[in-house]
Amino acid sequence: MSEPAFALQSNVDKLELRTTLEWGAIAIAAPHTMEIILYFGTFYFAGLAQWTVLKRITNQVNQHLPYSEQYVASIWAFSPRSVRSPINEIKVWRLHRQFFPESYLPWLHLATWVLMIVFFVLCVQFDRSHSIAHPGVVVATSL
Repeated sequence: MSEPAFALQSNVDKLELRTTLEWGAIAIAAPHTMEIILYFGTFYFAGLAQWTVLKRITNQVNQHLPYSEQYVASIWAFSPRSVRSPINEIKVWRLHRQFFPESYLPWLHLATWVLMIVFFVLCVQFDRSHSIAHPGVVVATSL
């Protein structure tokens, strides 16, 4: 009768060991997870800000253009006059500088592009630096 009780105690010890190892891995991984969430969140909101600024620039330019020459600012527009095309984006940039020479919006648009690129690079760098297991984490493969 002592053997089944010993086997049960052995399984409990393994379960406690596994739980301890998992909590240690979570404690080590939690700050790194928050870091990538911060980088990706900043990248996402920089993209959202870039889109908002571009849409505002396009709306201001469209006020000075005839209806047939206006640019489409929708994400879902598949039009040759869509502002999402890089060539049209440059044209809208130039027209905005022509119509509104004192405006800061084109420079804000450029700043959001730079912000997006910087945080994209940070996300990629973070992913590469944390793609292997942390040296302090012990991974239990079997019980």
